[in-house]
Amino acid sequence: MLVSMGAWRDRPAEWPMGMPSPTEPGWQGWALHWLSAHAVPLWLTQAATATGMPQRDTARLAWRLRTTEARALEASTPWMLQSLTDAGIPADAADEIGRLVADDIDRRRERLADLESVARHL
Repeated sequence: MLVSMGAWRDRPAEWPMGMPSPTEPGWQGWALHWLSAHAVPLWLTQAATATGMPQRDTARLAWRLRTTEARALEASTPWMLQSLTDAGIPADAADEIGRLVADDIDRRRERLADLESVARHL
């Protein structure tokens, strides 16, 4: 589904805010900037630049890394919450921490979806 947004022209509905369309001039530069600023860790960007790794491969590695991070956080959340309970942390504080972790996981999943939508066009 495409959405028309004035100067943004037509682009996928899931497209990250501010990202130009792949058909616009200079898109590769925007994609590199977006990946570096939002999805790819600095150390991976530096290694990819130093070795001349293509953007698509860099995005693929970033997706694998970020997916692994999200899965690890999801898997460790129950253990962490139980550890808070075992340590005698008040229930309301533990619940707040649980909500914050859930929000972090949601943000990570949203960023992965953005990364997938951009990487398809590299």
